[in-house]
Amino acid sequence: SAWPVFEFGQEGYDRVLAMTDDDGHAWLDQHEERAEKVIYVFYALAALSIAAIIVPLRWPKSAGVLAVAVVLLGAAALASGCYVAYAGGKIRHREFRNEPAPPLKSQEEQPGG
Repeated sequence: SAWPVFEFGQEGYDRVLAMTDDDGHAWLDQHEERAEKVIYVFYALAALSIAAIIVPLRWPKSAGVLAVAVVLLGAAALASGCYVAYAGGKIRHREFRNEPAPPLKSQEEQPGG
């Protein structure tokens, strides 16, 4: 489900941006940047999960190792989702903004910013 969430999230960027203030805009950019960084963890988890189903059919002794690997990568995917959601929750919920907003991308690209 990570792929549709990622794709539809990108399609909804402009609509959400229209509903935010400047700090919300900064958090929206941070949310997008984080999602772009960690999406591959979810893809890796999907690939490893498929391998954990198929590989033991040929090599039954691999089942335990693959199960542990899936659980560990699943924990990493959960942590990655929390990392992305942390910024996402601050986009429109001012009550969750307990720290300064990250700099906007457009400010970072300007000389001296």
